[in-house]
Amino acid sequence: MIVDCLEISNAIDRNTHSLIAQETDKGERRPCLGLVSFGGNAAAESYSISIERKCKSMGVELMRVSVEKYLPEEQLIDAIRSMSDNDAVDGVLVHTPLPPGISEHVFRYIDPIKDVDCANPLSRGFLFSGHTFHEPATPRAVLEILLRITELRGRHVVIFGRSNTVGKPLACMLLNKGVDATVTVLHSQSLDTSISRKADVIVCAVGKALFLKASMVREGAVVVDVGINVLSTPQGNKIVGDVDTEEVKKIASAVTPVPGGVGRVTTSVLLKNVARAYIQNLTSKRI
Repeated sequence: MIVDCLEISNAIDRNTHSLIAQETDKGERRPCLGLVSFGGNAAAESYSISIERKCKSMGVELMRVSVEKYLPEEQLIDAIRSMSDNDAVDGVLVHTPLPPGISEHVFRYIDPIKDVDCANPLSRGFLFSGHTFHEPATPRAVLEILLRITELRGRHVVIFGRSNTVGKPLACMLLNKGVDATVTVLHSQSLDTSISRKADVIVCAVGKALFLKASMVREGAVVVDVGINVLSTPQGNKIVGDVDTEEVKKIASAVTPVPGGVGRVTTSVLLKNVARAYIQNLTSKRI
């Protein structure tokens, strides 16, 4: 089965629209997302376009700052600070991967209340303790999908990839009480990747085109493909995931598509986080 991520995305959007309408129907301004983006990365550009479209469809203002690839770190920090200090901006998102020469230190300058992708180390610390205001959009999207299509309590979930943006936070969220999954994280230095053949659920987030093959999947497992890769073919460039879907769908009980899978749900989760930050921002002004 190919998972219908459009319906999942639409369900989240309906909830987000309701949250926003609670305030705009009272005459409040529309919510605003501040986006700092960089050129030169196809996957990031694709994400930016999807964010722009989603903001437009949801009635969310977008304040986008596109910076040069080799911008000095101090100037990037100034841009982030400016958005964080702007009362008319409710959420701040800095695209990754960061350009060469720019460290993750810049995320410290995102206001945690406006940190709609949980990038600030303080936000990540709260995530680890189970008390963060915003969960990171991509891991939350994976969880939204899984909670709708399979049982997670006590089930064995194998995550391929240990990045700060997907693998590590997702492992933490799956372990939280109420979800209660059993989690194994595999990465480039793991000696025994055959563990995935015992998993009930596999989440693949390694950034390698068609990495996960059917031989790595147990029959009946659920597979979530987080990857977005540009693959050159004789017919031209093609967007593919980290999962060899044509192989894996023959053995798995469910597989998310690429494109139109986790990425679609991620954008919806991000806008829901913006809506929550928007309500928090307006509430704090009324106190």
